[in-house]
Amino acid sequence: MGQDRIEITDEIRAHLKAEHERTGAGIQRLFRGTNDLRPDGLTSSSIVHNWLSGSNKTARQDHLDWVIDAYKNFGTPKAQSSRLIITDELREQLVAESQRTGLGAVSLMRHARISAPASLNPTKIHTWLAGTTKTANREEWDFVMRLYASIR
Repeated sequence: MGQDRIEITDEIRAHLKAEHERTGAGIQRLFRGTNDLRPDGLTSSSIVHNWLSGSNKTARQDHLDWVIDAYKNFGTPKAQSSRLIITDELREQLVAESQRTGLGAVSLMRHARISAPASLNPTKIHTWLAGTTKTANREEWDFVMRLYASIR
């Protein structure tokens, strides 16, 4: 076994499976949108699936560390929903902020620039304002409300 490789023990396998259960995120979901963040050589989720199935008995240390860290930092536990139900009261607060600032969805996103969550776009904000969707990603909603509050 090379110096930069580690044995995938039953304990490590159990830890990864527990993290999958805790977050509700499979390996493919964990990998989504992380091409530039993963260490060299960790190019496919099948690498991790092979660890879990036991068909690969070793892994590069940096690969295993990345997967463990990615799970540690992934969203919220399943018990705590990352979705927010947009009640009439919340929608009214959002509309009031839009009216107060005079900024609709597109104009607001121009203020966000690169600090906005990657998945947030003007169409989502517009559907929240219009009341045509009943839920939102909590992180995106909180970002929009903080952004509106920061505009005087």
